[in-house]
Amino acid sequence: MMLEGTKYYHVVDDEWVKAEDVYLYKETKSVIQTKDKPITRMIDSHLNLVGNRALVAMQKMESDKIALLNNHKYYQVTTNEFVDSDEVNVVNS
Repeated sequence: MMLEGTKYYHVVDDEWVKAEDVYLYKETKSVIQTKDKPITRMIDSHLNLVGNRALVAMQKMESDKIALLNNHKYYQVTTNEFVDSDEVNVVNS
């Protein structure tokens, strides 16, 4: 549905969600590791940089989702925080 120039998706009964607040994802059980560079920045689901934190070189962490944001693959590392798939290596999946 379009309402005042904004696209919405119908999710249940009388509830709607803005299209800009929705993204595709696949559940996974992966251990990822940042590459050997000083910091790796994270983004939120709206592609905004997370300003107060970053990941250090060679940091390992678990990811339970691979999200498609702006047609690019990102690993979710915390709630609404994602790291670019080009910035990490998958250690175990």
